[in-house]
Amino acid sequence: MMPLTPGGQIDELRRLLKESEQRRQAAELKLADRERQLGTARQSIATQDHRIERMTAELARLRGAVTATVIDSYALDFPNFFKSTSER
Repeated sequence: MMPLTPGGQIDELRRLLKESEQRRQAAELKLADRERQLGTARQSIATQDHRIERMTAELARLRGAVTATVIDSYALDFPNFFKSTSER
């Protein structure tokens, strides 16, 4: 291979610069896409967190209601605990 002339060297440097610029632009597009995906993922996670919080609160409310109902049932049936089955 023959050494490049100054004009050939300049052309080669321009070609390399153009390729480098194309790679940089592609990397920027890829980064922008990843940032959009990350934003969407963050939003989805926040939505799921909110739903989990609501469901946890509802579960706590239902547990409280069930516990109160069970305690009320035992309290109402308490006099029957000491009766024999034939007396009920």
